[in-house]
Amino acid sequence: MPRSILVIIDDQFQTIIKPVETSLRIKASKFIGYAVPVETPDRFKEILQLRAKEYHDATHHCWAYRIILDENVDHASSDAGEPSGTAGKPILLAIEGRDLVNVGVIVTRYFGGTKLGTGGLARAYANCTDLTLDAAKIITEIITTKITCQFPYDYTNIVMRTVDRYNGTVISSYYDKDADLTISLPRSQIDSFKKELSNACRGNIQFTNHNI
Repeated sequence: MPRSILVIIDDQFQTIIKPVETSLRIKASKFIGYAVPVETPDRFKEILQLRAKEYHDATHHCWAYRIILDENVDHASSDAGEPSGTAGKPILLAIEGRDLVNVGVIVTRYFGGTKLGTGGLARAYANCTDLTLDAAKIITEIITTKITCQFPYDYTNIVMRTVDRYNGTVISSYYDKDADLTISLPRSQIDSFKKELSNACRGNIQFTNHNI
């Protein structure tokens, strides 16, 4: 099961909006591709088990995923009994080629009696994955961080103008003598946002970061 970690630099990433399934036949073998948005390896394993149960009479259930974990991209793949490197890797390369994350792909094969050879197998799994991802609706998501700001009520207008300028979203708010706002911001903007507000509020503000 090839596995590695890559650092995410950008705040934006592309993923698919909903599951999609396609199929194709190559020399009597049937390949069923299934792409699904997924946020954890454990959830992907659950989906894989459901697919294996649904297509219990299939010959192979090969797969790959790329998933954001903390500030990294975790990816893994499996040939699921096919010759080494002929299934999981081509599926993963097809996902990587579109720079997609939080996506898992399962390709189920029904062997039709004619061997495809290692090169033919790799092309079949790659083509099935390409076909499936071509049918998926791709969207751009923003990696955000949730932050809580506590400050004297008199600074509310300053804080709100800064939140707007940084394209932040207020998640919750509480106002009394002091104000308490929880907002979400693009991850890369957090440090400059905190610095600007600290200066504007003359140091009368406290921050608590939370990952979303």
